[in-house]
Amino acid sequence: MGAKDAEYLKIVLDAIRVCSQYKPKFGQGSKGGGLTLEQFRELYQRDAFYSWFGLDNPMMYAAHKATGGMTSAYRQIGIGCERLFRRVVRDSMGLSEEDVTWSYQVTLPSGRKRTLYLDRRVPLDKINDKVKRDRFHRWMNESAKMLDVDDKVFGSLSGTIFEVRQGYKSKDSKRQNADIANAATAYTKGYFPCAIILSGQIDGDVLMRYRAEKWSVVTGILGTTDPLISTYDFMREVIGYDLAAFFERNSSTLRGEIDAILHSLTSAGDDVNVIAREKLRQRADYTHKFNASTGRHGWLRLTPAYSVKIVEELMAQHDRPRRVLDPFCGTATTALSAAYHGHEGITTDINPFLVWLGSVKTAQYAGATIASTRAAYARVIDAVRRGTVDPAETPSIHNIDRWWCTEALTFLRKLKSGIEAESEKQSPERDLLLVAFCRTLIGLSNAAFNHQSMSFKDDIQLSIPYDADMERRFNDDLQFVLDGANDNPGGTVQVVFGDARNLERVVDGPFDLIVTSPPYANRMSYIRELRPYMYWLGFLDNGRDAGELDWSAIGGTWGVATSRLIGWEPPKESLTHPLLDAPLGRIAHGDNKNGVILAKYVARYFNDIQEHVNSLLALVRKGSELHYIVGNSTFYSVLLSVERIYAAMFEDVGFEDVRCCAIRKRNSKKELFEFDVSARWPG
Repeated sequence: MGAKDAEYLKIVLDAIRVCSQYKPKFGQGSKGGGLTLEQFRELYQRDAFYSWFGLDNPMMYAAHKATGGMTSAYRQIGIGCERLFRRVVRDSMGLSEEDVTWSYQVTLPSGRKRTLYLDRRVPLDKINDKVKRDRFHRWMNESAKMLDVDDKVFGSLSGTIFEVRQGYKSKDSKRQNADIANAATAYTKGYFPCAIILSGQIDGDVLMRYRAEKWSVVTGILGTTDPLISTYDFMREVIGYDLAAFFERNSSTLRGEIDAILHSLTSAGDDVNVIAREKLRQRADYTHKFNASTGRHGWLRLTPAYSVKIVEELMAQHDRPRRVLDPFCGTATTALSAAYHGHEGITTDINPFLVWLGSVKTAQYAGATIASTRAAYARVIDAVRRGTVDPAETPSIHNIDRWWCTEALTFLRKLKSGIEAESEKQSPERDLLLVAFCRTLIGLSNAAFNHQSMSFKDDIQLSIPYDADMERRFNDDLQFVLDGANDNPGGTVQVVFGDARNLERVVDGPFDLIVTSPPYANRMSYIRELRPYMYWLGFLDNGRDAGELDWSAIGGTWGVATSRLIGWEPPKESLTHPLLDAPLGRIAHGDNKNGVILAKYVARYFNDIQEHVNSLLALVRKGSELHYIVGNSTFYSVLLSVERIYAAMFEDVGFEDVRCCAIRKRNSKKELFEFDVSARWPG
């Protein structure tokens, strides 16, 4: 990625993102931000004629919003690229903002003066680098000759002024005449006029007329090596910046932004936004499945984990070192990705097993450590084969016979004992062996992952012969782990035990970027999903401790946590919002068997998240950016717009540019989607 990519990309994205706020005005004047869906319906329902024809339909609003929004998208792309061009020229040629700004005044028929600005000026005498100055002057000279500019006129020119357009398909004579007048004025002021067209979309007649009027015009054609006709050849060979390569590098981000805006523009609100969302795909690459073969990210499976692909796309937007926070560590996806991009990753979790796993996944491993782990593995397998170690105690997992057959359980107990005997406690060798052990124990189990949470393949566990196949599985698992360990990240990571509701007590800010996927409001228990690992590694001893840990976590409802909900009451200052209050009432309806307790679960979840959001305020700096990957939920067919509630919480505490972007359709109910809720701290 280029050194200034993040800075330049932000210039374009800031302009484009304006489109997502577009609202049609419906002839209600030029002032204001347009009408909301509710205002539109009220306006058209009051008019009997329109109401008779059903023009108050939300789909009519969506059509107007989409049509006007498309025009806005073209306009904002042009504005963003114009700003980008101005910045690139200034940076590349070593000019000041005063150097590159150019305007002139005209007298209107009324006698008043009007100031007209063109997009950029390059004065030759302000280019201090002689090589760059001579190169630019040669381009001017060759362009002028191509246009048959008189030598005397050219000799009077002291630089070039630019007008930037994303395309020019219109034959609007008024606009053409204004441009030609600008060119004539430029020559009288001693400047050579050049139109920069970023696309290949320009009408042939317009192009001929401009060149006939001595406008230099370069267009967005590729595959040439002629800076006299190609915008991108001009930028690369004359300005010294490869603009085409910049767009190519950042195309996925730009396309994603436009995709999000198009989804936003084709929705009219809650009444019709499902239409746009239905077009989203069930993207396996945006789930934990993508992580399975992705180095360290694939070491251990956690079904609720989000995809490293999502995180990588966000990290790729930041090429300068950043302090990145993930307050919900999980399997350390964000922290590890941040470190691989050279950032400083800090992540927290309330689950001690996940803190251990995150620390092991993000650690640095020397070649000597990997070699000593292989040697320890050989000793472990030798001890298991010869029976020189007593089997470890059987974990107290409920119905353990349903998890593992007798042969597999015996092998795992011996393997665990061998690892403890042949490696130092809290050593990197033991950590790597235990990660491989976790992979093996779940591979030999009867666990199934064909649902959103862990289940069992069937009710009867098949007998697995105790032979070299189990050893081979452990060998393969260790090899996979060591391959990942051999690929050390370039950045640093801290994995901290702590509560996301009190972040200021466990981590020191400020942070530039917060990327996380908090527990979803769907009663998914991380403790339940992780219990086989946690019991085998000694992080859990009994079911009550598991329930207590789940109760302490946000969104936990397993074991004792469920019974605790019955007596829970929201605090006096708990979150209230129409998007939350109305669904809570419908969920708690008497016709729903467990409606009251589920409504309490939802209320407690958002009360905890509100505490978490408040704790962020001590950790952000001016311009800090955050991305929360969340999913909406349903309870008794009541849709809970989780993403919009998060957005409301961020806005309430002072975040700006809050956006909800649907990124994928989830694999369960048709109305469930995953969103990137993003925001920026002012400054």
